[in-house]
Amino acid sequence: MLLGELDEEEHLALQETVLDSQNYENFKVLQDQLMADFLEDRLSTERKNRFETVFLVTPARRSRLELIKALREKQAVRAKATSSWRTWIPTWFDLSQPRVRYAWGMAALVIVVALVARQLLRTPDQPGKPDIAHQQPAKVEPPPAPGPDIPEPQPPRTGDSPPRIRPKPQSPRPSTPTLPTVEKPVEPVFAVTLLPFSLRGAEEELAPVIPDNVKVVTLKLLIDPVDSFPHYNVEILTPDGNAIYRANHLKPGGKAPAQFLTLKFPINNLKDADYRIQLTGLARGTQETAGMYIFSLQRQ
Repeated sequence: MLLGELDEEEHLALQETVLDSQNYENFKVLQDQLMADFLEDRLSTERKNRFETVFLVTPARRSRLELIKALREKQAVRAKATSSWRTWIPTWFDLSQPRVRYAWGMAALVIVVALVARQLLRTPDQPGKPDIAHQQPAKVEPPPAPGPDIPEPQPPRTGDSPPRIRPKPQSPRPSTPTLPTVEKPVEPVFAVTLLPFSLRGAEEELAPVIPDNVKVVTLKLLIDPVDSFPHYNVEILTPDGNAIYRANHLKPGGKAPAQFLTLKFPINNLKDADYRIQLTGLARGTQETAGMYIFSLQRQ
């Protein structure tokens, strides 16, 4: 099916089985296994040509192939570095080798010479603290003689009180009236992070309880790295299939493989129910279903 080797009837019959939620995860695993066989050159020449012309037609599959290739190269470099360190370090402690013994002996000799030189360079007068006996006493200069225009200071007389210094009167400063601070009301915010339906666990997630005073909800949609596109169209549907919110040509934030979309919409007129979010990927003038999200609205 992935390489286009089935006829139209067999392809449609198998596609209905694959799109089932229980088999979709296995279908993703088979796609990754096919990419691994291509990277490790385990495909025949005919299947290799079909892989390049039939399978790699969508941007999402090409991005997934580049991601798997980069992860494999990174793991190979890390394994090579780890093996080289594991084989190189024990050789420095193998004292049965003559060059290892010579290297450790030279290192010990250098350390001993450095310690002896440091001890010899210390003078006896400076054992680590300054010598107080060799310090020069500070010179005390006599006060200058009074000049002809400068009167000599007179000793205070007995019974005389010291002169009083009157402070200069200061003009009172006008007091500035303090205005009461007015705090702006803070609008309550409620944010929820959602995983695509294909990446959710087997157990159903509990519906978040939203306070009654919340008017706007912010949803953060994590994008499946396998189905990543440069732009998306978003549509929120009620259980009856009616659209209550649409946003077109949204650009995801973050970097692959941790990209996300942020939606912010009012919930004043929405009822407590289960809602579905449908994503459509846009790439080079083509549209493709990119993912589905499910969330429950439940107020206190």
